[in-house]
Amino acid sequence: MKKGIIVLLVVLLTGVLMAEGFAQPFRGRIDRRPMSNRDVGGFLWILRQNQEELNITDEQMNKIKGLMDEFEKSMLKMRQTNQTLQLELRQLIREENRDYALLRKTMEKISSGRHDMVIAGMKLRDEMINILTPEQKEKLKEMRQDRMLGSRGMFRRDMGFRRFPHRLNRFRR
Repeated sequence: MKKGIIVLLVVLLTGVLMAEGFAQPFRGRIDRRPMSNRDVGGFLWILRQNQEELNITDEQMNKIKGLMDEFEKSMLKMRQTNQTLQLELRQLIREENRDYALLRKTMEKISSGRHDMVIAGMKLRDEMINILTPEQKEKLKEMRQDRMLGSRGMFRRDMGFRRFPHRLNRFRR
């Protein structure tokens, strides 16, 4: 009987702790900027670093910077909207009598907002690429392929078997 009561108390305590954990605000991926924003910023950095090699004019770079400024303004608005929705979601979760339809609707709005941010980043990147001439686009494509092939080849040749030396013995037999 005592064992049954102890097990029941442990299960109840675990349930209470889990419920408390789920009631806390979510601090994971939702609060961070979408990957596409970093990709876009990274793409701008690549263009700046290779401006001479790609023969990007100052006029082209100023257009790209202008696009980036407009993008950042729109992203600030989107992030603010999403953060407001996340706050509303946390408030809905804390309520005793939850309206699950409203919870679902709020979650879908948050998800839709994140999708909009990612798509906006993709559109910006396409607009930035369209500013480049066909020759610059081709050179950029070559640079990207060279970088990708180099890193993949290095991983397979140098790191593949060094990280797992036991695999070497399998091929020496």
